[in-house]
Amino acid sequence: MRPIRWWTFAALLASCGTWPLFTAAATVELHVVDEIDQPVASATVTLQKIDNTDRRHYFRERRETDHVGRVGFDSVGPGRYAIRVLAERGQFVSLPDHPSIEQHSITVEDDARQLVSTVRLVRGTPVVFRVSVGGQELPGARMLLHDLDREYRTEIAMNELIEREVRLVAGRWTARVDPVPGYLLTSVEVNRTLFPNDVAEFDLPLSAQAWYVNFEFAALATIGGRVTFKKDAFGMSVVSHLMEPGAWLSAAQARGGSKYDRVSARPIYPTYEYEMVVPTGLWTVRPESPGLEFSEPPEARVRLEAGDYEVIDFVVDGSPRGGRDSVRVLVEGPDGRRVRGAQVEAWPADPDARGREPIAEDKAAWWDAFLYGLADQEHLFVAGKPGYVEAGTLFTPDPKKRQVRLQLGKGATVHAVALDGEGEPTPDVNVALTRGDDYVSLLTDREVIDWVARPAGKTDGSGHLWLRGVYPGLYVLSGSFESKDESMFFAEFRNKGDTSWQREMDKVYRDTETDEIEIRLAPAGVLRATLHCSDGGELPPEADLLVLDGVPNDEPDSWWENGVLRSKAHVLEGERRNTFHIGPLDTGAYNLLVRPQGHNRWTWAIGTEAPEEAAVLTVAAGSPTDLGAIPIDCAPAISVVPIPPDGIDLPDLIKTGIFDPPAELTGTWTTGDGDERRIGHGRLVAEPDHVQFRDLPEGEIRSTVTLWNPLFLPKPSLDISVNATLERGKTVEVSPPLPGIGGAIEIDLAQVQLDGASVRAIRVAPLHERPGERTSEPRNVEVDGSKVIVTSLPEGDYDLDLCFDLECASRVPLWRGVEIEAGVILSPTASPR
Repeated sequence: MRPIRWWTFAALLASCGTWPLFTAAATVELHVVDEIDQPVASATVTLQKIDNTDRRHYFRERRETDHVGRVGFDSVGPGRYAIRVLAERGQFVSLPDHPSIEQHSITVEDDARQLVSTVRLVRGTPVVFRVSVGGQELPGARMLLHDLDREYRTEIAMNELIEREVRLVAGRWTARVDPVPGYLLTSVEVNRTLFPNDVAEFDLPLSAQAWYVNFEFAALATIGGRVTFKKDAFGMSVVSHLMEPGAWLSAAQARGGSKYDRVSARPIYPTYEYEMVVPTGLWTVRPESPGLEFSEPPEARVRLEAGDYEVIDFVVDGSPRGGRDSVRVLVEGPDGRRVRGAQVEAWPADPDARGREPIAEDKAAWWDAFLYGLADQEHLFVAGKPGYVEAGTLFTPDPKKRQVRLQLGKGATVHAVALDGEGEPTPDVNVALTRGDDYVSLLTDREVIDWVARPAGKTDGSGHLWLRGVYPGLYVLSGSFESKDESMFFAEFRNKGDTSWQREMDKVYRDTETDEIEIRLAPAGVLRATLHCSDGGELPPEADLLVLDGVPNDEPDSWWENGVLRSKAHVLEGERRNTFHIGPLDTGAYNLLVRPQGHNRWTWAIGTEAPEEAAVLTVAAGSPTDLGAIPIDCAPAISVVPIPPDGIDLPDLIKTGIFDPPAELTGTWTTGDGDERRIGHGRLVAEPDHVQFRDLPEGEIRSTVTLWNPLFLPKPSLDISVNATLERGKTVEVSPPLPGIGGAIEIDLAQVQLDGASVRAIRVAPLHERPGERTSEPRNVEVDGSKVIVTSLPEGDYDLDLCFDLECASRVPLWRGVEIEAGVILSPTASPR
């Protein structure tokens, strides 16, 4: 059940305000730089408005940067603008300011006069995407891309092309084609490597050589025809529903990436002809629309074989106003003007009946949203958009009134001004309000949810920032600033007119007030370092950086949540893409963790994976702390963590010192060229609870790891099969179960005084078995040297004899009734009887 606070909605509906009818235009200056802050000249920059509330105010201009990478745009009205950059024939990629925004953008406030912003480009790797059906382009194909490290998603429209080349930032990517209804996916391939399903996953290096990603589809049959409207034309689709599939179904389900049970097409003006590709089988075909009132025929049924083209025509009549089950939602701002792009959702009126998803939802394309499939009963309608406070109302659609009006709330406005010590404006100061109470937005839209939880922005070229539409509630105000010379600063705040400054301020907003804030900057500490792979190999261009206040005692999985400062997929800098600086930090002592992109191991500064060996880093405000070079172990590794039986502790794998080394790796690996070679032993790192094999090669391995320990049952060796793909920077973890843990006994024969007799063996015989314990047989252990250890003894009592031949035909008693315990190595000192 999703909670709803009625007092909140009452406040939202009551809130209103007056916005200026006329706003002045601003000048926008953009500075385009590369990953090391060098200007990018002759880059084509497009600035386009993306939140128009009036089509007359459309704005889209394209200009080139000058020799220092600057470009200016005049007469830019208030609103949000997308920035697109094309430089050096696409060799650079424009990254977003915020990973949650899928396009680089800026916001021009209502009363802004000048806005200065930096657009940073990074060099990318060319990737050629190919999507085809029978050697031709796939109509309407879209490539969906997901950067796994940055959690950044975007899409590429193929625009009736078979191939399209783009530049992508190096890293881990997945690619798939948004399923086009009716077409069946037959193969997915990356650089000639086939994938079994509909997703291509690949680690993209920074390279000038192009990568190739191919998706091949098949078209089996086609349905087409014409729709004739008896009166006015209205929104209409012709839909095919699968009744009985052909032989293609099992293959399509295994491969994925296809929509085969329902296919639709829109009749195209002016002929109102339609066409759809479908797999073979039995299909029903009918027109569908919320406004549909009549169709002749109402439905057609057709059985299709491979290569068939079936023609089905329809004559229809209905209403262009949306139909009986639709509700039109008008969304207005506090000033009564329509708001474009608002998210609108309908929920059950009863809070106990609400699930995780709304009954219906729509985003107002211009001003209005249409929600379909709503019965004539009471619903809760909610609308929201960043920059406003969401609004909700209960409404019961009826045949005469199926229109509801929602007015978004104005909320509070935060106006901040940042000035330096000489009273000059300071642009690009990051300011955020982090919500401190448990307010829950009913909307499921991610952008609205993020705005509710953390309204944020940057000061513009004049040092001003406006955060409008702040929801009622408790917040914590904070901020930071980074200069071009790697210096970092904390933003300090005070209410306008106050005398004291604070790093963080508690703020409570209850109404539509404007909160005037002043900002100054305080020098902060910065950690700076250079990374390199200790084996001399290639280092990924990004890394996760984590600053901790001391070495934690908990598991590595919780380290990230406890970080003083966290930077996910931090873009490394410098000519070799191997340096970073991170902050701001208070003066004090810290620990630093680094995990290069694609790796699954953390490295502590300065160059160790062991927390107890981590260096304590002293940070002072005002100047970076240079850590120098941090070596990263980038080669693949295998880690073996044996699991003992329930209720039994794992014995120390290295403490006994009896077996040297305590583990061994044998097997083969397959190179990238397909050659099979011996894997080698690698570098063994043994710890009390696990062993690791480091410095291993990349590729497919078929190997066996053998662990030795005198306390293992039923024998002192454990063989583990490890067949896996070794990847750079990653550890393959294996957790084999131990059959059992027993005891052992170590005998120093130098303490045994026998006149002229040579001991050849030790005979170990159980006296009796304890209930439920493992059965053991008497055995003879050959003596080689002055010491002998009898391994892998189940718990129990034993007699031990000294033997003068290997068969123990001639022997004398050594000890009687020795008690063996699990996990214990005995070293008795008594003389033989």
